[in-house]
Amino acid sequence: MKKSLLKSNASLLVWLVRLVDPLLVIMAGWLAHRWYLHTWSPPEHYVLAMIGIAMFSFALFPLVGIYAPQRGVTLFEETGRLVNAWLGIAAVWFGYIFLSKSGNDFSRAWSLWWILFGVGAHVTLRIAIRATLRELRRRGYNRRHIVIVSAGRLGRDIALRLARAQWSGTKQAFAAMGPYKSITFKKVAPGGADIYNVSFERGDIEWRIAPLTANGKIESMFFRMMP
Repeated sequence: MKKSLLKSNASLLVWLVRLVDPLLVIMAGWLAHRWYLHTWSPPEHYVLAMIGIAMFSFALFPLVGIYAPQRGVTLFEETGRLVNAWLGIAAVWFGYIFLSKSGNDFSRAWSLWWILFGVGAHVTLRIAIRATLRELRRRGYNRRHIVIVSAGRLGRDIALRLARAQWSGTKQAFAAMGPYKSITFKKVAPGGADIYNVSFERGDIEWRIAPLTANGKIESMFFRMMP
């Protein structure tokens, strides 16, 4: 059974994306300046504006759910959140231009291209992340491994739902083991894991439960079908 690479690194991945997103805001502004104003060297007030909006996006994106867990969320829904975030950025940016009376200092067309490039850059990044996660899932990583032990209708219904919910990253390991019979403690494995033998009518399963952590939670659990 391959270990899920992302479960223990989910927080790191979220923070990497949170750091990259403001950089994409700045990159989008630079590309828009090159596209519309035909130069890679924007004036200082343009650079300061891009940095300021990037800092604002760092605070705004978590508030609109950009970094909420995306398991089960479609690309369309995630794109909607990104569009809403950029609408908020656009409102703040054009509001600043109006209130500060700096409309002559910034090109309105550049501002529009900035927003369009920004939305495109962030959607492209999300598509790339989803494609990478899907490839990891195909190779056996980024999965949630469970086993359903049931011979009844409920077990079959759960297995069917999991088989249909490909977004869940759940690797189906359904076995009709029949009614539960007994559970027996076998021994303590090297490293301190408790090993139990769980008997059912049509076979046995060996459970290995790691020692409890300091906060009283089970650190890991492993199972295997007995021959």
